[in-house]
Amino acid sequence: MSIYVYGAIAGLGFGAIVGFLKYLFVWKPLYNKAINPQINEFGQKKDSAASIYIHYFISMAVNILALFLVYYFRRELPFSYAAVLVGTAAALSITSRLYTFRGTKGKNLGEQSKEV
Repeated sequence: MSIYVYGAIAGLGFGAIVGFLKYLFVWKPLYNKAINPQINEFGQKKDSAASIYIHYFISMAVNILALFLVYYFRRELPFSYAAVLVGTAAALSITSRLYTFRGTKGKNLGEQSKEV
């Protein structure tokens, strides 16, 4: 097999791991808050659009950090740097879409929780 194929596989693996950890630590807590919202004294949800934007910013920062790590260690990689970079970017993109649907599967985020 070509060195490019190994590099792409390594990039897909690294990107998938980073994407899964991003889901666990960044997005899953936000989904849990959306399912069981906290209401303030004015009858409004405590989580606002600003909270979602902060999570998007953190998510983008993690993606940039992951791609920067591939760039930083490009000389130590035994594979093609470009293939690892493309594989990482593809896996980050795929996992962000995959875990978005997984986090909301079977849950209606628009309704209030019935539990008190």
